[in-house]
Amino acid sequence: MIFRILLGSLVLVSSVASADSTADTAVHYTLEATSVTSYVWRGNLLSEGRAAPAVQPYGELDIDAPSLHGARIAGGVWTSRLVTGDATAQEIDPYLWVQVPIGDFAIRGGYTAYVLPDLEPKDAMHEFLGQVSWNATPALAAVGGIAVDPIRTHGIYGFAGAVYVRTLGKTTLTTSANVGASDYAMQPSNLQDVTLLARGAYTMNDAGMYFALTAVAAYSGRAEQIYPYVGVGLGISK
Repeated sequence: MIFRILLGSLVLVSSVASADSTADTAVHYTLEATSVTSYVWRGNLLSEGRAAPAVQPYGELDIDAPSLHGARIAGGVWTSRLVTGDATAQEIDPYLWVQVPIGDFAIRGGYTAYVLPDLEPKDAMHEFLGQVSWNATPALAAVGGIAVDPIRTHGIYGFAGAVYVRTLGKTTLTTSANVGASDYAMQPSNLQDVTLLARGAYTMNDAGMYFALTAVAAYSGRAEQIYPYVGVGLGISK
C-alpha cells in the first residue's frame, strides 16, 4: 500500500508537469548500487559489526518544474541488505519530497516509510520531514530541520549542518557535516550523531554513468563511539 501511494503520487505529479504548457519542466532520474563496509544510520551501527558489509541500491525520479514556482518534486526507493545479518537484514524505504525556493532559501517537506519486511509491524517508522536550506554561496549551503514520527517511534530528530559541492571537470566533490539530536518514546533526549561525509563521483560517459567513492565518520551520542565506513557505488544519472 505504501509503495502504491508514493508511486501514484509521483506519477500524478509527473503527468501534471508533462502536461504543462512551458518547455522548462525537466525530469531526471538516478539509479545507483552501493556497497558499504558497514551500515551506519544517524550514528547507529545497524550492521553486526564495524566490518559487516551491506549493499544499498536506490532509485529516484526528480522533477524540476519552474512553472510551479520553481518547485522540485522527487520520489524514490532506497534499500539496504546486510551481507551478514539476521532477520532484520532487509530494509526498504520509499520516500517522497517537495522543495520550493524562496530567494536564497529552499523549503522542503517530505515523507519516508522505513519498512523491515521480516519484522512486525513491517512499517517500523514513518517520518515527516520539514527542512530549510540556505545557499550561502552557489557551492555552500546551510541545512537544518526536523523529522517527526507520530506513528511508531513517537519521536523527533532535529538536525543542522552544512553541505559543500564543487564540480571539477567530470568529478563532483561533496563534503558535509551534520549534528543531530533526538527524543523518542523508548529513549531519553540525547545527542544522536555527529556525522562527517566526503564523496567523489566521476562521470564516465555521456550516458550519465558514474563511479562514486564515499568516506564517512559518524559519532554516536548514545553509544559514545565513532563508526567510520566506506562506500563504493556505480550508478547512472540523467
